Amino acid sequence: YNWSGRMATKRVARLDEVSAWRQGKIVFRSRRLWEVLQELQNYHRVKLALLDKELWNSRFTGTFNSHDLNEILEAIKVAFSLSSEIAPDGTVVLMSKK
Repeated sequence: YNWSGRMATKRVARLDEVSAWRQGKIVFRSRRLWEVLQELQNYHRVKLALLDKELWNSRFTGTFNSHDLNEILEAIKVAFSLSSEIAPDGTVVLMSKK
């Protein structure tokens, strides 16, 4: 169920992904970029914003040290040709390189 109490989209549970936290890892397997960013926000208590809405549904795959947000964000930036900056409110803003 999601936060509104409604049934969320069903996904097949992959045990390697679900149990990765036990080894200090986080696994994204063909996940939509907006889902990846949302999970990172929840895990790291940080605000993330993706300005290029066309990339929201792009797929991202990788296995990372779950405690190294910078490593994960760098991989996302390389994969999607993004740059980042910190907004005055502390939000990490991801945008297409110009």
